[in-house]
Amino acid sequence: MTDLAPLKPPPILTKKRLAVLAMAFPTLTFLIVNTGFPHIPSPSRDNIPIRHVSHHSSVSVNSYWLNPANWQPRHLTTWHHLVPKKYVPIIRKDAKLAHVPARLIAAVMHVETHGQQHPARAVSSAGAIGPMQLMPATAWNDLHVNPWCASQNILGGSRYLAQLLKRFHGHVRLALIAYNAGPTATEYDRAPTSAWFYARSVLALYHV
Repeated sequence: MTDLAPLKPPPILTKKRLAVLAMAFPTLTFLIVNTGFPHIPSPSRDNIPIRHVSHHSSVSVNSYWLNPANWQPRHLTTWHHLVPKKYVPIIRKDAKLAHVPARLIAAVMHVETHGQQHPARAVSSAGAIGPMQLMPATAWNDLHVNPWCASQNILGGSRYLAQLLKRFHGHVRLALIAYNAGPTATEYDRAPTSAWFYARSVLALYHV
């Protein structure tokens, strides 16, 4: 029997290799740089249940990832720079009422209004209104808020996020796609590519 060759040491993670890794696997690279190599749970090894998002989607979500405390970077505790200062206490209050992370609300507002400092009267080409860009019919009929009032607009957006997170069983990305493209289109996998890019932009602010 021939002798086995000795194992080679792992390659050094140089800046050039890190740049290539970041282009291919941005989320993994972020975890490596900021938290080291984390323990990635395995459903079969760690007895973590798997459940489906909806009857119309093949996307499955691991309950481990439903708790942000398991994966959210510990050193990122502030989100105030994402929104105008006057909205910070409103978001903090509405986040508690809707049971939605304040940082997620702030990230949605930042992307929806493109970081404007005075988004209260912002109106999109599609007719969405205010800091959380609510459609008037959804705001008045479903969320029971005045979309032209900034504080009610934020409360309505927080409620809507809570409803979508519940509808998609805590899957944040699908909830954000539904916020942009509508829950029915998301459930039937008919959301446009722009909605996926929208969710990606929000998650980049929410996670990092």
